[in-house]
Amino acid sequence: MTSKTSRPKSSTPKPTNPVVTDLTPATAFTCVPPKASINNCAVKWLVLHATVCADPWIPYGDRQAILIDIGKQQYNFFGLTLWPQDLTLLATLFMILAFALFFVTTFLGRVWCGYLCPQTVWTFIFIWFEEKLEARPTNAASKTLCH
Repeated sequence: MTSKTSRPKSSTPKPTNPVVTDLTPATAFTCVPPKASINNCAVKWLVLHATVCADPWIPYGDRQAILIDIGKQQYNFFGLTLWPQDLTLLATLFMILAFALFFVTTFLGRVWCGYLCPQTVWTFIFIWFEEKLEARPTNAASKTLCH
């Protein structure tokens, strides 16, 4: 036989809306999120499909701007013609550019933040002024101090 223990009921009523509540009772507050009138996913879907459906009517030169010709196996994007074998080169180019971006930001970022950043330059200038102008006790002055 299992014994049922009842928990004491909370004195605060449960809200009907989804809420975020602070856990400490001393600073309890309730934040109700605003109701969205249009579903965000539906707007994205609508914009994407409107763009895809409008693509054939966008002219560029003597043909449409984005033309995927499956019969000839060529892809035209605003005057640039790509063949299926070009996609491997394009993927390789994107990988090389991604690695180049990584290494350039890694190494040149260190140079920028360590030596060329104006905040670093100003900090070193102010440290130099502070060392020159700040009154620091010399050996003779420290001997005259009574402790």
